[in-house]
Amino acid sequence: MFNVAIPVGAALGYLVGGTVGEHYGWRMSFIVSAIPAAILAILIAIFLKEPARGASGDPAASGGPAAREHGKAKLEKGTILSLLKNPAYLCSILGYAAVTFSLGGISWWMPSFLQRIDGRSQSSAAYIMGAITVVAGLGGTITGGTIAQRWSRTNSKALYLVPTISAAIAVPPALLCFFGPHNLTLYGLGAAIFLIFLGTGPVNAATLNAVRPEIRATAMAGQLFIIHALGDAISPASLAPSATAPPSTSASAPPSSPCSSPPSSSPSVPATPHLCTQKKP
Repeated sequence: MFNVAIPVGAALGYLVGGTVGEHYGWRMSFIVSAIPAAILAILIAIFLKEPARGASGDPAASGGPAAREHGKAKLEKGTILSLLKNPAYLCSILGYAAVTFSLGGISWWMPSFLQRIDGRSQSSAAYIMGAITVVAGLGGTITGGTIAQRWSRTNSKALYLVPTISAAIAVPPALLCFFGPHNLTLYGLGAAIFLIFLGTGPVNAATLNAVRPEIRATAMAGQLFIIHALGDAISPASLAPSATAPPSTSASAPPSSPCSSPPSSSPSVPATPHLCTQKKP
């Protein structure tokens, strides 16, 4: 259920943010998103109680000095070093960071890419991205978790193999999306999102299984920091030079052709590469 929040949240961001941004400006999108977040924060503060640390697996956690000592959260140097020396843990979070880097860059530039190649409005491009993300992303998350769970019965490496295979087989439809015929762009995008989301559930389970139960919270905190610091926090800016570069002209593609259309004049739409996929005569 935790991993379902990723595709659903991203889809709502596209759908609501794109529509609000087109009619009221991008600043209002942030204000609108803050309203349900504030409501949820208040409800959590009032009604959600923090469970006793270790209560689910340690009988001593039900009370007494041992339980209180066990419940104290400690961040020790030895804990950090043990994570840094754990190959399984490092492989899971660094691989997840690579996937997050790709997803972050693509999700940032994809709506304006759709505007450029199809001439869609901002809200239309955002709606398409949201619909594809929630259907393909949610389907991929559930399917990948189911496959990994069943495969784990016969293969102890299933939690690592599913994310690895899903990332590899997502490359061909992604290339089709960006460099194939325009009528196949959305099909390639949907297939790529479905395949890449196959690994989100298993990679989180692999991260938790790679460490001792008492340091799982620290391990997950480290994972979240690494995947964002090395992933979607830097990928949009890293891809900006190629994503905003003006299309080049050549003898086979004169300035008046679709292969050399000018960057978008809308201040709210960043320029993205215009990939010519028309067949030459």
